[in-house]
Amino acid sequence: MDSHDALCRELAQRSGTVVVAVDYRLAPETIFPGALEDCRAALAWLHDTAEALGVDASRLAICGDSAGGNLAIGTALWATKQGITLRHVGLIYPALDPGCNSASAHGLGNGFILTRAFMQWFWSAYLGESGDPLDPRVAVANADLAGLPPISLSTAEYDPLRDEGEAFARAARAAGVDVTARRYLGMIHGFVSMTAATPMAARAIADIAADIVHGFAA
Repeated sequence: MDSHDALCRELAQRSGTVVVAVDYRLAPETIFPGALEDCRAALAWLHDTAEALGVDASRLAICGDSAGGNLAIGTALWATKQGITLRHVGLIYPALDPGCNSASAHGLGNGFILTRAFMQWFWSAYLGESGDPLDPRVAVANADLAGLPPISLSTAEYDPLRDEGEAFARAARAAGVDVTARRYLGMIHGFVSMTAATPMAARAIADIAADIVHGFAA
């Protein structure tokens, strides 16, 4: 919660919307699907209590970065089957490939802070000994993506996760989903939280905020 508080606040300010941050349980203490269940429960609660919170239940979006991007897509896929309408899904360099086998995972897997070895450990901690890396709730590109709301997907040029995110964008488009994909040149994984270090962070947040506003106006 603390690591992403500033990002959530800036997104709220730039979009003029209410942002609800989800304190989901973390691995390895809680393995899959615990975190996904927490995100689903949070969205259901928000949808059901929106009026009391002063929130418009007909204008909901979901966003996530890195591991949170995986959870955002997993939650959005679930929402489409629960009658919960989302207007937009914002994904920031999402972690989508448990195999870590994309070209960027290998080619950029060392020297850019986030490494392929780190990602392999993260996935192992999340899945535990019994988790299936091909489960469509985890490897979300294996899911039926038809019916998802419009997606904005942000990747970073020097991020091991770059190619899996961009491959997901192509798969979603092929399934008929409206996708806006942006690659931020010169950037590394985590750059959106580095507003003090690069103006590209504020630009990326402004882009996502504008996408949300557009989705709510549709």
